[in-house]
Amino acid sequence: MKKMDYTLGLEAGRAGRNWTATALTDRAKERTPEPVTFGDRAEALKFLKDSQSEGYRFSGASLIDAEQRLVKNRYFVIGADGDLTLSGEDNGPRDTVWETGDVMPGRDGNTETEAVVEEILQGFAVRERFGCDLAFLLRVHRVAVGPFAMPPIPPFDPAKSCPCGLHGKTYGDCCKEKGRHALGNQMLRGTEPRLVPGSLSQIQSSMIQGDTRFRIVWNKVWHYPQQETFHQFLDALVIGTFGQEWFEQQLLLSLKNQNAIVKWRTAMVEVLRRPGDANDGVSTGHTLTGPAKAYQCFGYDLYWLQLVHRLPESLIARLKDFRAFQGARYELLVAAVFARAGFEIEWIDDTKAVGKHPEFIATHKRTGKKVGVETKSRQRSGAMNFPGTFTPETHRKGDVWDLYNKAIQQAPAGEIPFLIFIDPNVPDSPEKGLPSYSNIPVDTFLWMKEIRDRLMEIWDAATEPTPESAVLITNLAYYYGDNDSPSPAGMASFFPSANPRVSILGDPMIADLIYCFQTYDTVPRQI
Repeated sequence: MKKMDYTLGLEAGRAGRNWTATALTDRAKERTPEPVTFGDRAEALKFLKDSQSEGYRFSGASLIDAEQRLVKNRYFVIGADGDLTLSGEDNGPRDTVWETGDVMPGRDGNTETEAVVEEILQGFAVRERFGCDLAFLLRVHRVAVGPFAMPPIPPFDPAKSCPCGLHGKTYGDCCKEKGRHALGNQMLRGTEPRLVPGSLSQIQSSMIQGDTRFRIVWNKVWHYPQQETFHQFLDALVIGTFGQEWFEQQLLLSLKNQNAIVKWRTAMVEVLRRPGDANDGVSTGHTLTGPAKAYQCFGYDLYWLQLVHRLPESLIARLKDFRAFQGARYELLVAAVFARAGFEIEWIDDTKAVGKHPEFIATHKRTGKKVGVETKSRQRSGAMNFPGTFTPETHRKGDVWDLYNKAIQQAPAGEIPFLIFIDPNVPDSPEKGLPSYSNIPVDTFLWMKEIRDRLMEIWDAATEPTPESAVLITNLAYYYGDNDSPSPAGMASFFPSANPRVSILGDPMIADLIYCFQTYDTVPRQI
């Protein structure tokens, strides 16, 4: 649990009632060794604001500042199959004192259980999906009683980086005293299934033995120094997937002839040479440029699709191919989001399939429903291995109708939903200060409005039910950013058909899918 630096309160005395701030932590006591007393509320409010701007934390802040409103918390228990069950709700400060790995004692002392905070989610998508401001995902464990005991936690140097890697702290300042179910301690005793930010599907954590971290991806055990981050592992996974020799051959080519993967990796290496400027628990410690973010997300997509299956050799070959890369990359992106949303992916082999067919069939593990998925990406000059240059004026267009017309021909047979994903490949992103992209009106972007209006015209004019259940437009074009500025943001829109052959409106699998698209660029620092 995060410690509060100060507690605020009222002190009664001969001069009336004065506001006080009492230091609780060592760092706060160094700043203010004695309790601070204020003559009036305005003086106390200034101290609160100035201190919070320096990162100090307060209990009772809402007594001073009316803007420090309480927010709704909801608590969800993670079941054996990954399902989330609401277990309670209350109100609390937005800057919660709880951290991942903390143990929340049971409300009933006789339950012989404890709940460990596995993730804390917040943001627009959380309000939409969970109906609260902060969603606490808890894993309940039995508390050992009687003569039986859990295996001991192996000794680990408290001065070293904590195995959990979530907060950038040493083991002694992070998980050491949080009990056997804290993630860092679980990693010392073995792997642990867990949910990660931006995902609704459980995966196994890494495992620590001595100074080595082990991670299992499909049928291979990866091992490397314990302190290395998950982002460093993703780089190794990309190289391992394509082969060191292929990368070396690519670097011998002129820059314009190198595959986008190699150019993105070069940009990431350059970013990591710079001093770190971020410490948010999920980043590399650096503000990523567009190409660097494109590489990190690419590696994360490869990870999700290789956890339990070998990636199809045909897909790897297309990713290596200079011209085929863009279409293969988008197919990989969409499939990886389906995997995070709790779907099983069934790739369809072009060499064996008869007739028209989608890219893959996805089965939602929570409901058992199947959906056919087709992906199309708009080619534009100067992007994703295509020659030429681009300008925002020529590229900000919703000209995707040849792709749409080809996509609807790939509808699967039978009565299963059919989703079409189209990447307009546009160098555009929300302006700073706007709300979450998922909450921005479509009319904000003329090219997106153009696509929406044309889809409505097509569906209104249709005399028969449409083969597609919905069209999803996703523009996650981080690679349009330069090598010096923060990455552009991503955006997406969901357009359900007005008269589909198979409707998906209100289906929980769509809500899961949209949530994972909204959090697509969330790549944990450690798993």
